[in-house]
Amino acid sequence: MDNIIASRQLTIERKRLIVELCENDRGRYLRITEFAHGHRNAIIVPSPGLPEFTAAIQDVLSQAENTTTLEGLTPSGLRNQNPTEPITNGN
Repeated sequence: MDNIIASRQLTIERKRLIVELCENDRGRYLRITEFAHGHRNAIIVPSPGLPEFTAAIQDVLSQAENTTTLEGLTPSGLRNQNPTEPITNGN
C-alpha cells in the first residue's frame, strides 16, 4: 500500500493537479496526477530521478523566460523541435 508523505492540489484553468510525494515497499516517488475533461493522467518519477526531473523543468522554464512570456510558457505558433535549443518561432 502506498503512503502519501506530502500532497498539494492546484487548480489551473479547467485542470486539477495533485502533486504527491509517496512511499511504498519499493521506495519513494513523486506522482503528478491531472484531472481534466473527465480524464485522469499521471506521471510517476522515482525518487532517484527527482533531481534530474526538477533540473529539466527549471531548464525549460529558464529557456521560456529567455524567449517568451511565462503566461502559458509559449505563445501560440511557437515550436521547440530540439529540446536543447531555446524555443523559437516556427517560421
